Amino acid sequence: MALALEPKPCDKYITARQVCERYSFSDMSLWRTIHDPDKAFPQPMRMNRRRLFCLRELEAWDIGRREKAV
Repeated sequence: MALALEPKPCDKYITARQVCERYSFSDMSLWRTIHDPDKAFPQPMRMNRRRLFCLRELEAWDIGRREKAV
């Protein structure tokens, strides 16, 4: 019987503003990227009306994007 692996909890979150700075996005570009299923961008967690992104998921997305470009 195979055991289902639970995802590792995120140890560091960054805000939507920091994500926009990281990728040179406007807030609208970030919204479009989040809602584009073809991009598979990490989804934010919402806390007190703030969007928080798991840094580990963003780094994994970066690696996947680089691998597709090669």
